[in-house]
Amino acid sequence: MGVSAKEWGALTDVASQGRINMKLFASSALGKERAQLEGLVIGTHEVLIHTSVFTGKFPEMRFWDLPFVFPDWTSVNRVIHDPAMFKDLAQAFECQGMVLLGQGGYGYRQFTLRNKAINVPDDFKGMKHRVPPSKSKIILFESFGVSPSSVAFAELYQARASGVVDGQDNPLSTIFTSKLYEVSPYISMMNYVYNPEIIAAGKPFWDKLSKEDQAVLRQTAYALQGWSLKQAEMDDALYLAKIKEAKPDVKVNMMDPKNLPIWQERSKAAYEAYKEESGEKFAAATFDMLKNGYWKSPGKDALLSCK
Repeated sequence: MGVSAKEWGALTDVASQGRINMKLFASSALGKERAQLEGLVIGTHEVLIHTSVFTGKFPEMRFWDLPFVFPDWTSVNRVIHDPAMFKDLAQAFECQGMVLLGQGGYGYRQFTLRNKAINVPDDFKGMKHRVPPSKSKIILFESFGVSPSSVAFAELYQARASGVVDGQDNPLSTIFTSKLYEVSPYISMMNYVYNPEIIAAGKPFWDKLSKEDQAVLRQTAYALQGWSLKQAEMDDALYLAKIKEAKPDVKVNMMDPKNLPIWQERSKAAYEAYKEESGEKFAAATFDMLKNGYWKSPGKDALLSCK
């Protein structure tokens, strides 16, 4: 995410003719994720780029946690650039004291495992898999026959090395930079969930800006979406090559397209959990979009964040 933040800073510097200078703080330099999110609302923080902290906060954003519904980069691109959907998501953020500025590319989550590759859901049976504390994800992996384990990311490398968990999933960039490939000799490329970079500003900070500066930040955040999606696609190939170079004996397998319906069938419990978490109306609009390619607004009353 740091690369995208730097690019956004560069775009904003040019667009504002040097008037807006972004100062970047990596990782937890400004506090833990939840504290940073709360800081946007109370005015102690200005802008945050993240994924899971927003999908955890906003029921409307949890479609990004749906497994096996974004099979390729084109499907991701369509969702991120759909103006009608962005308008509804922005309304949800406004109801919670934040301003949604954009959604960019980060990467597909891939599986890394201790002792075998994964091709179909039944290959997971009996494994201990690190799963983020999300109801739909816990339900999903339980349906695969997994024993879910909510290990903190900071403890993940050691947990995998010591056998506390047999596997985990993250984008390739994270797998490489955190050296998770060192303790997981198998990488199964299933593209099971897509993680975007979500950019939001706090309302107290936003309201202090001039209309001109607000327009600059919106314009450059939108420009960043296309750039970061393309960059993320290239990065996937780059990081996979880096992993293979760093660990030549790593074993990589790809999703067989014929198996996608099997994964989707076994993911139905997670789809049902999403309906419960996000509300029937919003979930219905989501599945209609995934089927037909366009967002049809279910109206503000479907936004749980506004109730």
